[in-house]
Amino acid sequence: MAIFSVILLVLVEMVMQTTLIWQRVSGASANRQNARLLLQMMGRDMQAAVFPTDPANSNLLFQVNPASLSDSSYLNPSAAFWQADFSGTAATNGDIQDVGYFINWVVDGSGVEHGTFCRIQVPRPSTNSTTSPLAITQALLANDAPGLANTNLASATAYQGLLADGVMGLWVTLYSTNTTSTNLPASTYYSTNATFQPAYADLGIVMMDSTVAARINSSNLASITNLYSTSTNAASFINQLPANFQPSVQAFTTRVQLKNVP
Repeated sequence: MAIFSVILLVLVEMVMQTTLIWQRVSGASANRQNARLLLQMMGRDMQAAVFPTDPANSNLLFQVNPASLSDSSYLNPSAAFWQADFSGTAATNGDIQDVGYFINWVVDGSGVEHGTFCRIQVPRPSTNSTTSPLAITQALLANDAPGLANTNLASATAYQGLLADGVMGLWVTLYSTNTTSTNLPASTYYSTNATFQPAYADLGIVMMDSTVAARINSSNLASITNLYSTSTNAASFINQLPANFQPSVQAFTTRVQLKNVP
């Protein structure tokens, strides 16, 4: 009986370890698939970004980290917004839409903080010399991409704009042929007053598996989002995370060529 008990304990431990490894591998595989789809979607939208021939023209803006997004819900390292070609059936006033991507941290009923990857797409008014530039505000995002904050499934805007849960951050780094702009959290890029218009962009996201996601709450969220100020990209962000988080998070990147830069 003693020998049988020892063997049983060993087998149970092996099963538990195997299950944990399988869960981690399965979570990593799911993250890779989700990240590929997210970056493909964002890259496709960004490739279609429309820039004005005259950079001073504010009708067509390319913005990274608008200063107007100061609410604690949007403590993300990069949020990018631009105007893009759009020819779908929902297009109005021409074929230009306001498009943007951002991370929104929201809390669920059990106190778990969710890093949600969100997209906004709204019709652009007819563009002419009197058209006002797009103003990115918390109210605009809450109305057009409320994410998890609207959990009433009977509502027409329930989960509108939410693309994925479990995304810890988004990084956008813009490049021209001879100038590099690394967009730290405190920095912004506005196409109207920038010294260059970007030729391409590096996009990076950090995704976490369910074991990490379930451990983030109001008591430790600040220790994570505070790392944005010292992280220049997704990989450096992971390197600064607590050691017990690092094995369960992954960084994914892609490079996008901006096709409509004059």
